Amino acid sequence: MATSIAAEKMIEAENTFRGILEDVINVAEGMNKHCSSIEDLVGMAKLAIVNDGQLRLIMDLVTQPKRN
Repeated sequence: MATSIAAEKMIEAENTFRGILEDVINVAEGMNKHCSSIEDLVGMAKLAIVNDGQLRLIMDLVTQPKRN
């Protein structure tokens, strides 16, 4: 029984992490045209954590419809 609970918790943790990775991919894809490097993307994301204006900018860039 304990193994079953531990296995369920591991599956839950894996699924949560998969969801986080999906979010990271969505943000990275949305920001791709606006960042020249991973460092730029990370810097913008870190600033967005503490700066509402930067957060709104990233939200707009990530949620806008994709243009071809």
